[in-house]
Amino acid sequence: MKKINPHELENKAAGMWQVYRNYIPDFWADYEALIEQSRMLFRNKPVIAPVPVNHTAKRLVAKYWVNKNKLPELHYVRHTPENNAGCSVSLSLITSLFALATGAIALFTGVLELAVGCMVVAMIAILIKMLSSASNKPDQKIALEIKIVVEPHQLVYHFRGDQAKTYNTVKIRYDWIAGLQEEGEVVRIVGHKKQETWQGNTKGVFYPVLLYKDMADFNRIKFFLQELVRHSHQQRTR
Repeated sequence: MKKINPHELENKAAGMWQVYRNYIPDFWADYEALIEQSRMLFRNKPVIAPVPVNHTAKRLVAKYWVNKNKLPELHYVRHTPENNAGCSVSLSLITSLFALATGAIALFTGVLELAVGCMVVAMIAILIKMLSSASNKPDQKIALEIKIVVEPHQLVYHFRGDQAKTYNTVKIRYDWIAGLQEEGEVVRIVGHKKQETWQGNTKGVFYPVLLYKDMADFNRIKFFLQELVRHSHQQRTR
């Protein structure tokens, strides 16, 4: 067995200690730098809390809309008629009445040529009126377009007007809705503390969320929201 030299062991130990002193501090410095970077990333990353599913809303969606494989979507388009034919039609009517009256007077006084001419003018005016009424239909301009998507946890309200290419969007959680407020031809969705407008996809911009009574599915969405509000009120008062 080889005899161990104590001085040799001391030299090896000193060499190992030197390696530790040279490299280990750098390792821990790099490690601490990485930890700090990860903390910075975590602090800067926004934490978005998931919106909880409203089980009552989910049940009511199945109640009011039979198709369970697709989220209900409601579409509504309001047009503004643009028609300039009314002026020409009125003018034709006045012309025909005047020609008939003049022709009747001419016939009564015995001026047959004038009477016949007035009758011809009256017939032409009536024909123009009939053709104008048949062919000049109002031009349709989209004044407002709404698309409502009924999701299990929120109502998504898309709207645009004046030929806009993109929608404005408002998302309202069902537990934020306090009631419906009727205002003539529309019903406004209001929140707690009588909130009448809702923030859209543009930060800081608020919009009213209106349901129009001439929408094809107005009663269904109205009853759905009323039942949701009633259930939420019962939950809060228990």
